[in-house]
Amino acid sequence: MGQAAFDFEAATEEATVVSEPARNESLDSQIDKMARDYRLQMQAYALALQELLPRDARINSLRATLHFIHPNIEKILSAEFLDRETCARAVDEAILQLVSLDGTVEAEDFPTLANAHCLTCSFLDFCAAGQDWLRRY
Repeated sequence: MGQAAFDFEAATEEATVVSEPARNESLDSQIDKMARDYRLQMQAYALALQELLPRDARINSLRATLHFIHPNIEKILSAEFLDRETCARAVDEAILQLVSLDGTVEAEDFPTLANAHCLTCSFLDFCAAGQDWLRRY
C-alpha cells in the first residue's frame, strides 16, 4: 500500500516547515499555534484511517500535513504523533476531558453566532438565531 496523507488548513509545534524562508516570527508563532490547535484532529483522522483499513493492510508511510495557502507554508505533523497507540491515547484523553465536563457547562455558555455561514448550515431549520439572521438579511 502507498503513502496515506492528510491535508488540512493548520498542525503542530513539533512539525517541520516547508516554506519561503523570509517570514517574520509573528507569522511563525501564529502558524505553530494553529498547528498545535489541529494536532488532535489530525491524530483522529490518522487513527480513523488506521482503524478502517484492513488489519493486513500495510502503510509504508503516514503523513498528516497542514497547508496554509497564504503564505505558501506546509506543516507536517511529526511521525511520533501518528502511530496508532499515540493517536488512540490522544483521542481517549480528549473524550475523558469532555466527559468530565458533563454538568459543568450550559448551552448559554456558547451563544449562537449567526452569520452568512448560516446559509449553508444543515441545521438552519432548527436554529432560531440562524432563521432570525436570515430574515434580517
